[in-house]
Amino acid sequence: MSRWRAAMSGAGTMGRALSWSATALAGGHLVTSLGYGGLFLAGAAVTAAGACLFWAGGRRRELSATTAASDRVPRR
Repeated sequence: MSRWRAAMSGAGTMGRALSWSATALAGGHLVTSLGYGGLFLAGAAVTAAGACLFWAGGRRRELSATTAASDRVPRR
């Protein structure tokens, strides 16, 4: 696996750089069309959506761990 380390690191760096440039491009278009308030609200909406997805993913993992733990308890 160590032979892929450099390629994967480069791919990750390229992905981050592309997402930053795409965000700057989209932000520039939003500022010119909606103003800075619209850009702020769009950023807040995306952040809230990400937080909800993060919470839902953690909740699902928590529920599956609880179910797995209850499966190990002997029933009478």
